Amino acid sequence: MELISPRRGGPAAWIAAGAILVAAASCARSIRPGGGPEDRTPPVVVAVSPESLAVGVPRDADLRIMFSEPIERASLDRGLWISPPLVPDKISVSGEEARISLREPLPESTSVQVALTTVVQDIRRNPLAEPYTWMFSTGDSIARGRVRGTVERVGGGASGQVLVALYPVLADTLPDPRVEAPRAITQAGTEGVFSLGGLDPDGTVYLLYAMVDRDGNREIVGRGEYYTAVPDSVTVVSDRLDVQTTLRLVDPEAPSTLQGTLTRAPDDSVAVWVALYAADDDSLRAARHSAKTDTTGAYRIRGVAPATYRMIGFCDGDENGRRDPADLWLELDPALVVPPGEEMDLGERAGPRCLP
Repeated sequence: MELISPRRGGPAAWIAAGAILVAAASCARSIRPGGGPEDRTPPVVVAVSPESLAVGVPRDADLRIMFSEPIERASLDRGLWISPPLVPDKISVSGEEARISLREPLPESTSVQVALTTVVQDIRRNPLAEPYTWMFSTGDSIARGRVRGTVERVGGGASGQVLVALYPVLADTLPDPRVEAPRAITQAGTEGVFSLGGLDPDGTVYLLYAMVDRDGNREIVGRGEYYTAVPDSVTVVSDRLDVQTTLRLVDPEAPSTLQGTLTRAPDDSVAVWVALYAADDDSLRAARHSAKTDTTGAYRIRGVAPATYRMIGFCDGDENGRRDPADLWLELDPALVVPPGEEMDLGERAGPRCLP
């Protein structure tokens, strides 16, 4: 068991960590014998076993984690990820100590990364402030390959944990993160920063996904849960051990912004609007989104829901802000596809001729 500070330690470090926690608990009780303010302090990982960066770890080793306070066992079950994927046989929690025994032995000569996400919480439901990871190896060294970077979220707010996972490319089809186990997985921090280490530089091509697990149940199937539509492809090789990238995680319902310019005849001063209708709307009665062009013909439409639209420009002779049956109009695009969370520049197009 390794004390987080100082960095190294064996059984003595585990005992020392326990002694510190017992003393702290005793001190807290003496200060507030009858209780006190509500506990809002997040738990902290104090010690781990096998030690971080340990090598030659026995394949039958259990994982042990000491926290700064008692942990809710069910949350540890949901917030513990082991890479490569290993299934716990039993997770037991006794006070501040958690012990995880695995269903199968640790893989031979393999680097293992363990991640604790912010789903893990203490018995008063205070979650970890930041995800915590550590690595060790059953071989004689830690694999030096690493993929790290930042996840940029577009839409969907900031709720829910953001997981980042690596899937090896094994066929021509894309893996489905909703049902397939990744080679490695971790949680991005509050600033979107992530790191996946312990990867062999063997030239394996991976697909890197970011995903939102809003309720922390380890499934990307609920409302408001989604993953990157276009995963990033990365390869770790001996001359490129540290791969850096940025993942764009877009809420599939995130609105987009459209902008462009309609060219007008110099003597044509009638107000012109750009309007978006449902692609199958032949009546052109109810615009889904619209914006008025300025004196230069420029327009900007915000908050456009992702969909396929029929796009027109129309002359607003009575300046009532809508297309009336008598208004002249010109079809600009019969099937404009608007993806989620984009800033779309539609460029310059010819606008309708409003004056005779």
